[in-house]
Amino acid sequence: MTIFNKFTAVATKQDAQEEQNIFNKVQEAKAAASRSEEFAVLKRQRAQLLMENADLATYKGTMALRIAEALQGAKASDAADSFFLS
Repeated sequence: MTIFNKFTAVATKQDAQEEQNIFNKVQEAKAAASRSEEFAVLKRQRAQLLMENADLATYKGTMALRIAEALQGAKASDAADSFFLS
């Protein structure tokens, strides 16, 4: 084997290793991107659930306020009726 052939063989082996390293990095990047996408989907689902809970809490608070206002109005009306009807 000549020195040129040895050099070519070493260069070819290095090229193959470099290509394998690049391939591995691409695979790792794809896996990381996939994990990030899955994580983002879970975060979005959680955010949507929290928004639904906030909407429900707002609705319950609004209804409680309306009931309290209605009761307060009814008490005032009863007091006025009893004052004038007595």
